[in-house]
Amino acid sequence: MAAAVVIPRGELNRLYAETQARQAREAHHARRISTGKTVAIVGLLGVVGMQALAALQLFPLVRVVPVVAVPQPDGSMATVVHGDALPAAVQERAVRATLFQYVRLREGWSSGEAQYAYDVVSRMSAPQVRSAFQEWFNLTVPPGPQAVWGTRATVTVEQLSGALLPNDTAQADEIYQLRFRRTERAHGRPPVVSTWVTTLRYRAGQNIALTDGTTINPLGVLVTEYRPPEREGVPTLGDAR
Repeated sequence: MAAAVVIPRGELNRLYAETQARQAREAHHARRISTGKTVAIVGLLGVVGMQALAALQLFPLVRVVPVVAVPQPDGSMATVVHGDALPAAVQERAVRATLFQYVRLREGWSSGEAQYAYDVVSRMSAPQVRSAFQEWFNLTVPPGPQAVWGTRATVTVEQLSGALLPNDTAQADEIYQLRFRRTERAHGRPPVVSTWVTTLRYRAGQNIALTDGTTINPLGVLVTEYRPPEREGVPTLGDAR
């Protein structure tokens, strides 16, 4: 049987004191390391935050431009980033398509699309044209569309022909004439089909909101004059639009 080792009390007290001192030093060292890591993390977060703020400050200087792909005769695709860089024929087709959508939304009617039509036509119209349109659209009595058709009917517009007219006036704006078929469908009644002609003036390449340029109006078309449509075979009586 092994003999018991007896450690004097004085030696035990010394060992205990050394152990406590060593544990205290280790705890202090651990706290210093933890504090250093925390400071480093906070510093990195500060740098990231400053970089993010700098990016936000620079963002307004960045212009996002839609890229248009144009098919070439050999089957390849060419890309352009400005409307005026498009081939002339492509520019003209794009303007014609934009003007037709303008007329379709202005002369057509659907209660479900009414707010969208109101917003698009308003944003594509010069101030005087916009004011006249909004005044007519917001009428609660005829000839306002909400009073004439409301939820009881829909009106669709189909393009028949369109032509760029020669401009022999002092105004620089282009002149476009659109001939279209309008079909009114009301509950319980047969469709009413009629043919109309409208003439408008416009400018392309205008400064517009970025969202408009990428959604509804890529070439920056602005309607500066809108003549009330004339129904073929019926004398014109005038219109608030």
